[in-house]
Parts: sequence; C-alpha cells; structure tokens
Amino acid sequence: MILVTGASGHLATAILGRLKKAGAPATGTTRNPNSTSQLRALDFDAPETISFEGVETLVLVSAGAQEDDIVITRHNNAITAAERDGVRHIVYTSLTDAGDHLGFALAHRWTERRLCNGTARWTILRNGLYAELIG
Repeated sequence: MILVTGASGHLATAILGRLKKAGAPATGTTRNPNSTSQLRALDFDAPETISFEGVETLVLVSAGAQEDDIVITRHNNAITAAERDGVRHIVYTSLTDAGDHLGFALAHRWTERRLCNGTARWTILRNGLYAELIG
C-alpha cells in the first residue's frame, strides 16, 4: 500500500491520480476529509492518532504553510509514526538545492536530515517552487 499525505492539495492529488492510473494500490489522506471525499483522515498535529499500519510506502507531501517549528513538529510526528509502524520507504517532497536562501527552507532541510538519520529507506524529491508562492 502507498499512502499519499495532503491529498486535498494540488501536488498530492496529482501524485495520487498518477499512482491510481498506473494501477498502484494507493490511497490519500487529508486533515479535513469531507463526506464526499474518499480520503482518509490524518492529522499530524495529533500524533497519538497517526497510524501507518499496512503502509509500505509513505509519500510525505510537505506539511508547510506554517511557522518552521510547527512544520518540523508535524514532519517529525509523521516520520516517527511511520518508523514505529514499519513503513519501509518514505518519499518526501522537499525543495530544490538552490532553495537554501529561502525563508522556508529550514523545515525542509530539518526533515531531510531526520529522514537520513532514521530507520526507513527514503527518497527526497527536490521539486521546485510553485507559482502560487510568488507574490
């Protein structure tokens, strides 16, 4: 099973759609699923409720758009739960190498180090900035 977090956002929706189109056993999560959504509820701010039982690969779409300490805590909660529950591979959507000068790079770089020092295999995707961030 492949689990994609943040699947109510544009990037995760696209990832989940491609996985399903390819026939991969995948499902998505969101913090606030609605009644018509087929997404699973998952809130990184409530670590005691996080369960990745049965998940082999976790696609961790960055839980950004908050202060660094909040994002770092969310990412740590997710990675810790994934390691506890036996997730074999974590794929993380990060930031391009040249993005270190950006104000929001700290949380991404912290998460990358956390993955590198963790127990699960990992892949860090260095996708670029989104047009919606400009302005």
